[in-house]
Amino acid sequence: MAASPAWARPAGAGTWRLAAAGCRPGQLRISVPAAVAGDPDAAPAQLVWNVVLRNGGRSSCSLRGWPGLMIRRPAGRAVAVTVTDVRFSNLAHVPVSRVVLRPGQSAVVTVVGPAGARGCVTRWSLGLALPGAADRVAPDQAAPDRAAPDRAVPDQAAANRVAVRLPADVAGRCVAGPMQVSPFYPLRALRGSIRALTAPAGNLPFPSASRREPPGCTAGALRARVSSAADLPGGSVIVLRLSAHRKCVLLSGGWPAARLHLPGGASPIAKAFPYQQAWRMRHTPYVTYQRAGLQQTAVALRPGRRVSVALVSVASGACRPAESATVYPSAVGLGAGVQVAFARPVSVCGQLRVLPFMPGSPRASVLAVARGALAAAGEGSAAAGAGGIPAGFWYGSDGPRTMTCGSGPYTIVGADGTCYPAAGYYGGYLGEVGRWDTWEGCDTVGGGWNSSDYAAAEANFVQYGEGLGAAAYWMMAGPGRDPDPASASAAASWGQAQAQQVASDLSGTALSLPYVLMDVEAQTQDSLDNGWNESWSSTCSPLRVLKHIPARIDRADFSGFRDYIKDDTPWLPGVYSAGGRRSYEWAGIFGSQTLTSTAEWTYEDATGSIAAYPAGFSIPGTSVTADWFAGRPPPARCELFWQWTGGSTGNGITNYRVDQLDGNRVYGSCG
Repeated sequence: MAASPAWARPAGAGTWRLAAAGCRPGQLRISVPAAVAGDPDAAPAQLVWNVVLRNGGRSSCSLRGWPGLMIRRPAGRAVAVTVTDVRFSNLAHVPVSRVVLRPGQSAVVTVVGPAGARGCVTRWSLGLALPGAADRVAPDQAAPDRAAPDRAVPDQAAANRVAVRLPADVAGRCVAGPMQVSPFYPLRALRGSIRALTAPAGNLPFPSASRREPPGCTAGALRARVSSAADLPGGSVIVLRLSAHRKCVLLSGGWPAARLHLPGGASPIAKAFPYQQAWRMRHTPYVTYQRAGLQQTAVALRPGRRVSVALVSVASGACRPAESATVYPSAVGLGAGVQVAFARPVSVCGQLRVLPFMPGSPRASVLAVARGALAAAGEGSAAAGAGGIPAGFWYGSDGPRTMTCGSGPYTIVGADGTCYPAAGYYGGYLGEVGRWDTWEGCDTVGGGWNSSDYAAAEANFVQYGEGLGAAAYWMMAGPGRDPDPASASAAASWGQAQAQQVASDLSGTALSLPYVLMDVEAQTQDSLDNGWNESWSSTCSPLRVLKHIPARIDRADFSGFRDYIKDDTPWLPGVYSAGGRRSYEWAGIFGSQTLTSTAEWTYEDATGSIAAYPAGFSIPGTSVTADWFAGRPPPARCELFWQWTGGSTGNGITNYRVDQLDGNRVYGSCG
């Protein structure tokens, strides 16, 4: 007969409550699954695994605090690791609380460590120690975050030690050095965090509907006419008005895809200009449709309803007359569109810009916003908020971990897992919209998109006038993952195919920070080689056939992606990489090749301290600065984003990762 659980009457309570005894190793079935479905890994330089503890007994038990860990070589000798107790998983803040497990229920701890630390080993085993009487955290005791090298299976907990079987994809990783361990928390909480990555969020900036979205608009369903076209002292403004003869939606990614037709056959596509007043007009045409855990933001049309498309061109450089334009029903300016002729030619000078979709009326309001956008474009500004230090800079984030809090305007989460208003309002989100290995079926690892942070960034920009909004990036495959790595033309086609997939993935995702960036690095988060420096026998193969790929072939792949985004979509192209000559950094892949007119997103790993936030792409009081990679001297207007991490805040929290975004440059001429 199973032992009865203990009962306790808390002081001042009028009712009895069940106080489950602490779990013992004999009650638990402890495992490390190959993956918890949909759980993304952490940063590319990190290794993440979840230890699941299922109550296999016949009575309830409880867990609180952190386990001890021991990493051993096959011969039994311990691997040098330092285990730090932290209050977060790879996805969210994890509070320290008692987790009561009924029979059959499971708890989990998340372990994060470096994927390739110095002296790491690839053959190892994992030992786990449950909190024993000597080191258990009392229910009313606040357990501070702390560095805890003695947490590696303390001797007093010898009776609670458990050897844990590891799946091959975890046991074969190279581990050593510092490791972060979350407190025990319910497995259902982890699954809830995974669902929250893509589930509808409650902080969306646009009206939402739970009904099925209407079918997508086709070119044949659209009608277009010129609402206004004028040459002005600062440039030109063209306002087109779109309507549809049946109910449909434009899944555009937030921006109209429009081309002007110029003499000589030139047809430049208008590039997105995120003028904040255009987003904040009343009666927005955007609707977010939510259904079955998915959400799409579209421009809704129906008979009798119109939307405006405003094009602006600053009077700089050579000017040419435009006599017509084509507007497309998707975010890609290719294929069938609806063409409209101008009553008289309009002068187009410099780079052509397009505002987000605006209401179709009143006409005077739309024209006034377009004129304001023209003036702002001439000044190189979209009139965003002042930001942080120095003025115009913002703090944002990337990746799957939830980094926003509050109820709007939203703020960033600090390194201790709580709101950090001293950093100002949340300034922007750079989300992983997709990755080549899942697109090609090589992997089932979850994506790095966090719908809550995305929505908070968009809501701050659209509703509250703070921050810069959201942008997207794609984990890029090099030519070594293409069947023909020796051909520049094949590499360019491979890059373009990935850009086409990005455009498809972004259909229905409004980006008010209109950048689409390539993530160029040597490996994916789960150590699958991306094919920039080496070639493999097939797209998903582990069999290497070439140890070197020329930089010109790598650049052709890069250019195929960049040129598609630049020439055929309203978004602006960018790239994530790092300075340095190591194989996974820019010079280690592309050699001395430089960039022009492409946004740069760089990173600095382990800055040594995250007690001080960056100010103008440097850490105050240190020698740490952003290391740009596009060549020297780089076009400074293209140095836009800096991902930085820190070594310690003094309370045991490490690898806290945020981004600094320069709002003074994102609306300039880069791209």
